[in-house]
Amino acid sequence: MKTKFNVNQTGGLEVSLLSTEQVQACSECAKLKARGCFSGKLAETYFIPEFSGSKQKLLAGFGEPEKLTIDDYRLLAFNIGKCAHQHKLTEISLKLDKPKHLCLGRITQAVAEGFWRADHAFDEYFTDKEVDPELTVNLQVPSDKLERVEANLAEMHDVMEGIELTQELANQPAIVMYPERVCEIAKEKLAPLGVKIEIFDKAACEQLGMHAFLAVASGSDREPRFLVMTYEGNPASNERLGLVGKGICYDAGGYSIKSTEGMSTMFDDMTGGATVIGAIYALAKRKAKVNVVAATALCENMLSGSSYKPGDIVRSMAGKTIEIANTDAEGRVTLADAVYYVTSRCNVTKIVDIATLTGACLVALGEEFTGVVTDSDDFYKDLENASSKADEKIWRLPVSERFKAMNKSKRADIKNVAGRLGGTVTAGLFVREFLAKDMPWLHLDIAGTAYLHEASGYLPIFATGTIVKTFYNLAKQQEACSSACER
Repeated sequence: MKTKFNVNQTGGLEVSLLSTEQVQACSECAKLKARGCFSGKLAETYFIPEFSGSKQKLLAGFGEPEKLTIDDYRLLAFNIGKCAHQHKLTEISLKLDKPKHLCLGRITQAVAEGFWRADHAFDEYFTDKEVDPELTVNLQVPSDKLERVEANLAEMHDVMEGIELTQELANQPAIVMYPERVCEIAKEKLAPLGVKIEIFDKAACEQLGMHAFLAVASGSDREPRFLVMTYEGNPASNERLGLVGKGICYDAGGYSIKSTEGMSTMFDDMTGGATVIGAIYALAKRKAKVNVVAATALCENMLSGSSYKPGDIVRSMAGKTIEIANTDAEGRVTLADAVYYVTSRCNVTKIVDIATLTGACLVALGEEFTGVVTDSDDFYKDLENASSKADEKIWRLPVSERFKAMNKSKRADIKNVAGRLGGTVTAGLFVREFLAKDMPWLHLDIAGTAYLHEASGYLPIFATGTIVKTFYNLAKQQEACSSACER
């Protein structure tokens, strides 16, 4: 993150935030609007260079202030940041105007995220690239809010580092980001923050009885790793949240092989694992008074003489047998062992699993909403609150006994593909089978939201880092005394 923030310091080009009403009332702005240059529409930007003695100006559209949302501020800051980078500006000044209906603390964090996302680009493999100068943003806020705003900025900085860690892990090609390397990076980033790191190699996983996970890993020359990260920020509390992410570092589909097009971005199939790593990083960096166990079963799903095959039956760590109907439905098979380990060995009181799991979720909810499958109403309400605060959209899908029955096998306890219909729900309910019935559980399918093929608003092309903020907020709900939002 290259953009730096100062609060209530002067200097730099002042950004003029103009509503559509103000543009209408200003004769000079009206001329710009008549030429189609600037209308004051939300998040619109227009740069006027220095010319014939006139000063530089950066105009930004404030839309209709009484209708603004927190997410609007995020996009506004993103577009201002992009405009500043485009014109090689090194310092700007921005007054944080706050409508009565919004919280200054949340506005501050949204603005910071917007500017930092404007910095982000996955471009390290380009040999020739233009590097933007560092940008300093001088935020102007009421003097009595200065300390609070600085605290909001510091918190968002650490959360954004977690998001960028997730993006870095998910964006790298599989030739670089294989199971052992993911573990090395996690240890390097998390151990200095007090996170306990446990790395189980193939032999250790065999001893644990993680035969479902190892079946998926069997086709690759890259050895699997099971990574467990434990953060104890509040040892006196019995509350402990489990976060388990799918960690398929490359998914060729195995014998149920994908097409070339379908394979081309399958280095990102470990984004669930990358998300839980980013989330626990943010919590540990903030020294949050919460307890979290994050885990990911890391392997590649490849095709070779030693690969598992359609028709195989494998025994999970929980003891349940799984009929392999399709080797390209491998994520849920690895999650079966991972969630069982975390719930049976790590004393968690609630668990969430997250995965780029089903194309059915992408078809149903597109790239805007993360799908949620759960039978835990109260826990889902906690997730709703966390995602709402994060401005990360989720959508709960229905569950029923009929969906559950679709996973039944005639040859084993359960099969890993239920058929074409209700694919996101049946996949989530498959994972549910490896948990105790009274364990509060959420399943998040980020197949559509984790990775974009084109940029959308402030979200970048490629890995988005979605749900890191939601997990951060969800875990923080453990804290007994959360400070009230500063208004």
